[in-house]
Amino acid sequence: MKRLAGTVFLIICCIAFGAFLARDALHNNTSQKVKTSQDRQKMDKVELDRTTLLRQQVNLESNAGREAKARSLGYKKPDENQIPLYPTGNQ
Repeated sequence: MKRLAGTVFLIICCIAFGAFLARDALHNNTSQKVKTSQDRQKMDKVELDRTTLLRQQVNLESNAGREAKARSLGYKKPDENQIPLYPTGNQ
């Protein structure tokens, strides 16, 4: 009985010592997971911003995009007549 109790005590001490030695590794693992999650969120945001900028660039480089930008700034074609907002007589 004494031998069994001593063996059980030795096993418990070994497990406790192993857990004590592993605590730094477990702490590092947890902090690395948090950092990885934060980095992944930053990367997703940057990727979304990049996609938005690429779409804007493609839009501005196309003829339709340039015309839409010019019209938003108030330009019109030389032979183009302005369409009245209210037809004459129906104000």
